[in-house]
Amino acid sequence: MSDILYNFQQNDASLTDVRGGLSGIHDAREEIGNLFAVLLTVYEGQGADALDQAQRNINSMLDDVLQDMTVTQQQAQDQQQLMQALDAQHAAQF
Repeated sequence: MSDILYNFQQNDASLTDVRGGLSGIHDAREEIGNLFAVLLTVYEGQGADALDQAQRNINSMLDDVLQDMTVTQQQAQDQQQLMQALDAQHAAQF
C-alpha cells in the first residue's frame, strides 16, 4: 500500500506563491492597459479601432486566465484546509 503524505507548510507556501502570481497578472494587466492608452493617443480611425479591439481581446483572455487560476487556487486552499482538519481528527484518535 502506498501512502499519501501531505506537507502542509510546503503546500501553504505554494498556495501563497500562486496568490503572488495572480497579483502579478493583475499588475501586468494594468500595465498593458496603460500601454494601450498611450498607443491610442497616437492612432486614429481604423488603427485606433483595431488597437481597441486588440485590448479588449487581451483583457478578455487575461480575465479568463485570472478567473480559472483564482478558482483553482481557492479549491486547492479548501482542499488543504480539509486535509489539515482530517489529519487533526485522525491524530486526536491516538
